[in-house]
Amino acid sequence: MVPLDGRIAVARGPAVRNRASGWGADRVATLATLLAFGLSLATFVLYPLIEILRRSVEGTAGLTIAHYAAFLKTPQVFAALGRSLWIACLSTVLTILLAFAFAYIIARIPLPGRRVYAKVALLPLISPSFVQALALIFLFGRNGLITRHLLDVPWSIYGWHGIVISEVFYCFPHAFLVLEPALRSVDARLYEAAASLRTPPGGGLSCGSPCRRRATPWPRRASWSSTW
Repeated sequence: MVPLDGRIAVARGPAVRNRASGWGADRVATLATLLAFGLSLATFVLYPLIEILRRSVEGTAGLTIAHYAAFLKTPQVFAALGRSLWIACLSTVLTILLAFAFAYIIARIPLPGRRVYAKVALLPLISPSFVQALALIFLFGRNGLITRHLLDVPWSIYGWHGIVISEVFYCFPHAFLVLEPALRSVDARLYEAAASLRTPPGGGLSCGSPCRRRATPWPRRASWSSTW
């Protein structure tokens, strides 16, 4: 029966109450998770950084920057910085070149088993970095399986070249994951148009050609993205 004032009574059964209580429980769980994450971040990240910064400018007479001045006067600092930049640049260039070539083969060449090769290239992503370092040492160290027992060559992975090799090995999957979809997304009709115009191999994407201007924005952007 409809009430005399025309209003319709809405029944609030157990389902509505359960839904409201579920929303409340979700809010409580979300707030508790955020609070725990914030406390962990403040305790294990922010507080140590603030303490290090405070002690770095703390002196016997108060605030000072003498520690920074003494650190920058050390010649080994700039030597290490230069070597680090050199190794980083060389590792980046080698990683991009190798990843681009491998991604082009996977994305553009109908190679049998290319999906398997792509999966194998991503294996370093699921392997801890210290396991990769140990594998390189066991294979190419002074007593390595390849350098000592198989080839017997007086070469080891210790040195700047070992750092470059390990960096390339570690960063290669990340660059491949960025470059391979970009190369796969390039319109294949550009290559077909270049072939129909009887363009020499590589000429369809030569510098300044319309095909190159249309085909290279995606790989170029992906190359820049994978660099960082």
